[in-house]
Amino acid sequence: MLDPARSFITVPEVLDTIETMADYKLNELHLHLSDDQGWRIAITNEGRAEGDTIDYTRLAEVSGATAVGPTRATTLPGVTGYYTQDDFRTIVAAAAAHHIEVVPEIDAPAHTNAALHALPELNSSGSFPAADPLTGTTPVNTTTSVGESSLDAANEASYTYIRHVVNQIAAMNPEGRLLHLGGDESFSTTAQAYRTFMDRALTDVAGTTNSSGRPLTPVVWNEAASRSTLPQGTYVQVWRSHDAAAVARHVADSGGKVKVIVSLAQHTYFPQRPTADVFGATWACGGPCGMSAFYDYDPATVAGVPEAGVAGVEGAVWNEHLRGLPTTQYMVYPRLLALAEVAWSPQEAREGGLRDLESRIADQGAALSTSGVNFHPTPEVPWTSQLTTVPAVGGPDTLLTVALLARPGVAATQISASLTWSDGSTTPVSVTTERELVPSNPSSTEGRQVNGLYRLTVASAGTARTGTLEVTTPDGTLQVPVSLAGDPGDPDNPGGPDQPAPRPGDDEEPLVVSNLLRHPGAARLVGDWDGDGRKTLGVRVGSRVVLVNETGRLAAPSVVLSLGRASDEVYVGDWDGDGRDTLALRRGGVVLEQQAPTSSQTGRVTVAGLSATSTLRVERRGGRDVLVVVG
Repeated sequence: MLDPARSFITVPEVLDTIETMADYKLNELHLHLSDDQGWRIAITNEGRAEGDTIDYTRLAEVSGATAVGPTRATTLPGVTGYYTQDDFRTIVAAAAAHHIEVVPEIDAPAHTNAALHALPELNSSGSFPAADPLTGTTPVNTTTSVGESSLDAANEASYTYIRHVVNQIAAMNPEGRLLHLGGDESFSTTAQAYRTFMDRALTDVAGTTNSSGRPLTPVVWNEAASRSTLPQGTYVQVWRSHDAAAVARHVADSGGKVKVIVSLAQHTYFPQRPTADVFGATWACGGPCGMSAFYDYDPATVAGVPEAGVAGVEGAVWNEHLRGLPTTQYMVYPRLLALAEVAWSPQEAREGGLRDLESRIADQGAALSTSGVNFHPTPEVPWTSQLTTVPAVGGPDTLLTVALLARPGVAATQISASLTWSDGSTTPVSVTTERELVPSNPSSTEGRQVNGLYRLTVASAGTARTGTLEVTTPDGTLQVPVSLAGDPGDPDNPGGPDQPAPRPGDDEEPLVVSNLLRHPGAARLVGDWDGDGRKTLGVRVGSRVVLVNETGRLAAPSVVLSLGRASDEVYVGDWDGDGRDTLALRRGGVVLEQQAPTSSQTGRVTVAGLSATSTLRVERRGGRDVLVVVG
């Protein structure tokens, strides 16, 4: 579960989350779209019921501009914003492409201050807090307190609002079976008002169909099990054990049609601190909720229901104190991998298996680092050094990357390397990373990050050579053989007896391109990377791009440019009309354009009519290239 309601999570950040969810076989993305602090989905007035005069556009316009404020854990205010309906469809389509269902949540009757702040019609004698007499709506709530807001169960507008919002969201989510109505922490709602509201609202949700004609299944937090009547088939999300008897009774009385989503805080709440040195809440576990808390339990047993009554396990990321995807990821990974294994593995296959799990998570260090995920290098996992060589081709005075090292939790100052050639000579090796290790701060959520991959580079003399690279880390010393091809643009030094060098005027492919294209999934790119009017070649291997100039030498001093994701579609064009080609990355319904030929920075651009299933082509218009939707 992601919580953009407290602090907004951008579309690219959600799409990145979907990618990593799919890597670990997670198939439900719960989006908490409304709360006291903000509203995050655009709702139009289209399809309003007869007599409905509520202006629903105010939800996003007014409360999309609010968020939680700075807290005891961060000096940063929450991020404001909202998803347009096209944004939401993009998220839904991207999730569906990865076999992930989006579960939207519109919280009620509590956690509704953002709705009450935006819509005067919802403010009445039984709603809380009281409306400001001057505005007719509740004041903005930027605090982290809960339970102070409530819709009025006696106000017909409360139900008109729920029906309209649910209908529009269902129409945008053709694959969605579930819609979450909240129901938790309604401390300002009387027992009778709560039952009246939830019974009626849940009936309305169960009577709604999505755009594919499929009836919605309501989802509620566990408080609703003891305070309302649940329709057949309802999913109850259990985050605490207070209502365990009522939940078990609903499961039994429904003949198993009522199901449980296990989200007990001590086992699945990622904002709980993972280790003592990481700032986070401790109320769920009375201290850190580490790998053992997320792995060593049986979902059915802790929920108090039969195995058949469990629909699944869900991890929750609440955003009261978290700002931005890297900060969120640090709390989520690697505990997410434990949650995924709990969700998919039979209980008998996991008993006593935490040590085995942690050793397998250690093997994921390189994969997480390569994908750019910011994760907590917890000492509970026996991280190891993983070293791999990369193709190294270049002319004189070129810095060449000869190897990549993954070692989570180790700073560059703890790593040394040397390169000894076959003739006994040595070359200095530089150890760098694009993401330095920033240790955890036990009193703040800001700044902490795991180190990225370490790049081991040497200065090339432009000649073909072989040697041994020796790398020393706190784990010990690793050795790998290294070979450098010669300058592909120098006919006197082609890089080996069987590799003729390209000559000016030849149509032959530069050696650096030929070598890189041997990699599985490599793709050839053609563009004018330096703006001199002549197009040359480049190669994309996964998320990395190498550009080549007219002489066959590498055009980018950094040799390898890390850009986008391996699954992104790539288009070449002169997007700003400056004569230099750069890349555009298409990820579902989002297009990101590279800022400069050798920059890993991208900016989001709008493509008219774009959806996650659209086909694109490049057209020349007004002195620059543009992406247009075909058909």
